[in-house]
Amino acid sequence: MSNIEPDILDDMIEDALKSERMQRPSIGFQRRVQQKIEIASQIRKDRKRIRLVMFSGFTIFTLVFGTSTLYFYLSGIWNLLLVSVPNVLSKMNVLDVFINQYWLLGALGGGVFCTISASILYLFWSHTQKKQDQFDLGE
Repeated sequence: MSNIEPDILDDMIEDALKSERMQRPSIGFQRRVQQKIEIASQIRKDRKRIRLVMFSGFTIFTLVFGTSTLYFYLSGIWNLLLVSVPNVLSKMNVLDVFINQYWLLGALGGGVFCTISASILYLFWSHTQKKQDQFDLGE
């Protein structure tokens, strides 16, 4: 029907409704419609708020985790622990060498993996939310 001009469509609707008798809506009809519209708008506001909170939480977590990881390795805390408590952590020398050599690669790989995973999950989630919005509003 998208190729029908609006005037022709209006005329078709008028012709179809001429034979119908006008009826009054039920007493609470307007109130129920307004309640449904308010509920739908509240659902949309809540979903936007949840998206903002999720994004903010993910960003804060990433910044805190990344900063603390960089501080931990760049400041030499790992080596300080190995030197100050040799009997407890002496078995971890292999892990220490591995981490000191490959921590940057692991951090970058983990960051890329987290970013791609979060993007895919967000795209999937936003796509399902659009479908849910259409279902809630009856579009």
